Amino acid sequence: MTSKYEALKKEVLELEKRGKELYISMINECEAIDEEHIAAFKKDGINIISVGNNYQSWYTKACRVIEQIIPERLNEFVNLYQGDPKRK
Repeated sequence: MTSKYEALKKEVLELEKRGKELYISMINECEAIDEEHIAAFKKDGINIISVGNNYQSWYTKACRVIEQIIPERLNEFVNLYQGDPKRK
């Protein structure tokens, strides 16, 4: 049986990996990344994924983890997602 600490640590590492995949995939959607770089990412365990199909689940999991680890920063994280309505 894993401790709560170990479970959270595993979840953070999974979120970090998925976050990298989302970041690289967003770049690829805007401007195609060449095959050489894609192969290097795959070698490092980073896959090109669908941002539209994966972002919301990543965000939801990230909110739950942030709420457990640093609850005082959750509003800041949520505000980054929602954006500032005062900005145009």
